[in-house]
Amino acid sequence: MSKNFFFLCFMTLGFLNCNRAHNKAEKLLNTILLDSEKSIKSPQDTIFWKNKLNIFSDAADCSESDSLWARYTMLSGDLQATIPGRALFAIRSYMTLHDSIPSSSQAAMALFSAALVFEQQLNDSPRAVQTLSLLIDTYPKTNFADRASKYRDMLIFGNDSILLEKIHTWQETSQSPPL
Repeated sequence: MSKNFFFLCFMTLGFLNCNRAHNKAEKLLNTILLDSEKSIKSPQDTIFWKNKLNIFSDAADCSESDSLWARYTMLSGDLQATIPGRALFAIRSYMTLHDSIPSSSQAAMALFSAALVFEQQLNDSPRAVQTLSLLIDTYPKTNFADRASKYRDMLIFGNDSILLEKIHTWQETSQSPPL
């Protein structure tokens, strides 16, 4: 009887702890969203990043078997991508999400986010192109594949939009390119 009681108490405490972690994460997310709507940008944006990151990590750990795990892992990566020097950690979060639930729609979003961090934070266009190609090959029927294709073309061809438009027109019409 006492074993059952202790087990029940332990499970209740674990459940309450997860609820607390989820509540903290949702409250932090609401605060971040409100601040972005008000366009609050200050030098203090990255202060307490470790605490914010821990809140999202704790919420993700509490919900590994839940779809919330993907949400909080993605938020953790997004937060890390905004912090100087944490780009590789953001990419690790995105790739963990992709590797853990490859059949979900969040996996394509995670690959796209990883490519953005490769390009924008690390100035690593070849890896960004490689990640975008993986997204296009793995998730060809998603909205992210179309965006990834256009972004990859932009990275490969640069800002030469005339050439890019000719290539897209040629692909759509399946005609041989003009000589």
